Amino acid sequence: MNANDIKILELIYSFGMITRKELGKKLMISQAAISKRIKYLMEKKLIKENSTILLKTGGRKSSYLELNNEIGKIIGVYFGVDKIIIAISTINFTAITYRYIDITPTTQILKETFDILDEIYKQEKIISIGVGMNGIVDYQKGLSIYSATYNWSNVNLKEELENRYKISVAIENGVNLMVLYEKKNGKSRDKNNFVILNITNGIKAGICLDGKLHRGVYLKAGEIGHIQYDFSLNSRICTCGNKGCIETILSEYAVEDKIFDLINEKYSYETIIEKANRNIQPFKNIILDLAPVMLHLILWISLLIDPEEIVVYGKISKVEDFLWREIRRKIKYSSLFKPDRFCLRVENIDESLIVKGGIILGVQNLFKSLKKDKK
Repeated sequence: MNANDIKILELIYSFGMITRKELGKKLMISQAAISKRIKYLMEKKLIKENSTILLKTGGRKSSYLELNNEIGKIIGVYFGVDKIIIAISTINFTAITYRYIDITPTTQILKETFDILDEIYKQEKIISIGVGMNGIVDYQKGLSIYSATYNWSNVNLKEELENRYKISVAIENGVNLMVLYEKKNGKSRDKNNFVILNITNGIKAGICLDGKLHRGVYLKAGEIGHIQYDFSLNSRICTCGNKGCIETILSEYAVEDKIFDLINEKYSYETIIEKANRNIQPFKNIILDLAPVMLHLILWISLLIDPEEIVVYGKISKVEDFLWREIRRKIKYSSLFKPDRFCLRVENIDESLIVKGGIILGVQNLFKSLKKDKK
């Protein structure tokens, strides 16, 4: 399999369906060369013609090409905070089924995950697995370097899964999988430069530059929750060991802690937001206090990356317009923004998007593994 074969597969996957003529234009190679490679990929049963949709071109009808769902299934796995999601999908996303593991203090994370994967593996032809998780991940080595949620340190999930199932596996940080999904099937699919700002118990950004996921040289791109913001003597110690990081102010646990410090009662993040939306104090003011910190992050991202769009994900999206109106007001009157061209979108986090991003990662990893099959 040569480089053009991989590019053809990637283009078909990116567009869903595409004609031979369009492939030739995008790859800048002759129709004769395209036809030869298409024939080879069809013989390998990697692609097929969709004869139900025909494009009329100068009196002739041209069929579209699409990936062949019959080559096997892709598995996406997301190790979340309170549950593990396992998705089984066709390569074209035409059929997805889900399995869930609720996490309790007695849950055996890997054993119970492997039990479900073993069952799926016996029933389906699995050709690739994409895994997402919180914490610091080494994408190249397939390592979970550190996960506070599971108390993992240097767990080689890629090696364990590949040894068990004898197929190619890729591991990625959850927010980066959100970027993959947004670019492939989300509202940002027509944009080449955007940032996802994920606000949970950690603060992390997923970055798309020139249409591709940006991980950074040392795979630490997007760890913006550890930018220092509060330099006062009373600033809180962050999980990273420094004081006054943005995570110690903007994260869910930080908001819960601040309410407890004020009224000596524990409230969940969701309850705090619900009370703030009902204009109950001090809950509303605590949420409004997040506006300058959010603006600082948005400004920092905007000046450093200059994206077309910043998308905020998380439970914070459930805060009503009083917070977002204040942030947009400050953006409007800032000399450093161009409000007519700046787009801030707020979305409620949907963990199924992360596991769907895992499926996309699995497909990309499949194409990468096919490069070794040279012809």
